[in-house]
Amino acid sequence: MKKVTRVAILLALTVCSFALSNNADAQVVTKGSSNFFIGYGYPNIPKLLVGGLWENGSGASGVGPYTICYQYGIANKLALGGQIGDVSGTSGPISWDDQNAFGGSNTYHYTFSMSIFTAMAKLDYHYLKSKSFDLYSGVALGYGLARISFTGLDNPDGASVSGGGFIYSVNGIGMRWMIFDNVGLFSEFGYGAMGLVTVGFSAKWGGPKRGWLQ
Repeated sequence: MKKVTRVAILLALTVCSFALSNNADAQVVTKGSSNFFIGYGYPNIPKLLVGGLWENGSGASGVGPYTICYQYGIANKLALGGQIGDVSGTSGPISWDDQNAFGGSNTYHYTFSMSIFTAMAKLDYHYLKSKSFDLYSGVALGYGLARISFTGLDNPDGASVSGGGFIYSVNGIGMRWMIFDNVGLFSEFGYGAMGLVTVGFSAKWGGPKRGWLQ
């Protein structure tokens, strides 16, 4: 985690210096523009939680977190839209010794699985006016659904429970580089069920073109 923090700070300082020296009379997010993001986050929170049940986390597997977001520029520098996210984790085999009525015991093996799905409205404010670089922060509010499953590998017995409710995430700082006119890379650092760091690809359409080639 310390390594991730150091990298994040260094990256933020580098791109901020670049952005401040490349201001222009245009900006990535304008009123009427559409912005699409698809990302992968870190860490996988369900994997960490269920992994702790088996040899201090070793052997656990996970998928995600994945996020997909669409936002519309409701004003220059202000974008509103929706985001969905999904992440899951499964523990390694967990042994359970069951004592029977005759004094013997049977050993069964189980796995724990946990998944989280979120659907939220996301609002971001974009700070800079730059042709190829975007710096922003925001917040997302919505619904989260969590499911926990207990599955027997050599015993049919198992159980699952699920529940949902209000959930939120905070995007402390987001950065986007428009490599081409309408396609770029992004990274976000914040807090939420989909992890602390998210990186991925972004696309935009509508409004003036942006990019390094101009």
